[in-house]
Amino acid sequence: MRIVSLSPFITETLIHLGVGDRITGYCAENVLFDAQAVSGAIDLSLGSKSAPGASPSYRLRCLSEVGLDWGTLSKLKPDLIFASLPDRLKGQEHEISQELKELVGEQARLLCFNPRTLNEIYDFNETLGRVVGASAAGLSLSHRLKAQVMDLADNFYERLRNKKVTFLSGTADNPTVAGYWIADLLTTISAKPQVSLEKRGDEKISWSDIVQFSPDVMVIAQKGASLAQSINSFQFYEKLAQWEKIAAVKRGAVFFSDGDRHFYSPGPSLIESATILISCVAGLDSGYIAPRDSFYRLRWLEMMRHKI
Repeated sequence: MRIVSLSPFITETLIHLGVGDRITGYCAENVLFDAQAVSGAIDLSLGSKSAPGASPSYRLRCLSEVGLDWGTLSKLKPDLIFASLPDRLKGQEHEISQELKELVGEQARLLCFNPRTLNEIYDFNETLGRVVGASAAGLSLSHRLKAQVMDLADNFYERLRNKKVTFLSGTADNPTVAGYWIADLLTTISAKPQVSLEKRGDEKISWSDIVQFSPDVMVIAQKGASLAQSINSFQFYEKLAQWEKIAAVKRGAVFFSDGDRHFYSPGPSLIESATILISCVAGLDSGYIAPRDSFYRLRWLEMMRHKI
């Protein structure tokens, strides 16, 4: 079985399921996996370089967030191609699969995944496991995530319940609250996310919305930003006119974390991300249940240092 994975979170999951040695091609952009685990495979991502040879259709190009070396992909003759299909192309899977067969061969089977909720992540793990002959590992991965979250939720229930949480995934001048599985994680641990559970997705909001929501906890983890970059963003937040009116700021419950390697991948790394999120909401120190130095708590005295 020759596998090509065009999405980093799928590659991460395949390695976790124990079938990394079957991967012949993958995309290396924004990876959350050990490249040594796919050392025998070819990196198909081109980044800003131009793709040689074949010029695929718009729909095929949307199968990856980065440019792909389609010529090399066709030479790999994969049996299975895994990708994450954008929402705008849902319902077109058959047409995309036929176009892909014309490019890489009739033997290729395309399977697309785009989990948005915790339940969809569980289904993804189990479906992927069945397809690659690792059903037990897929089921185990889902059970491990469920058990981790529920166990921590039970142990720290009194420190978590009814906490109002604003989880910011955007920049200071473009505030966005995270939805999807992040909102699911928060509701699972008895907290209250600012995002609308009816809309499910990420939401752009204003600072007045945050002040009105009056969160008990704020987690700032801008997508694509390292922990150091997240911490450095404080210099922009503290200049906002309504910053000091936010309840979490007054409580000294503002947390900065890594939005590059955590939170935004529905792969196995979400297990570690959940421990970070629960630590922040429960007010636990880094290194207690989450990896040491995986987040930073902004204390009240530091926030007020310029006034002391």
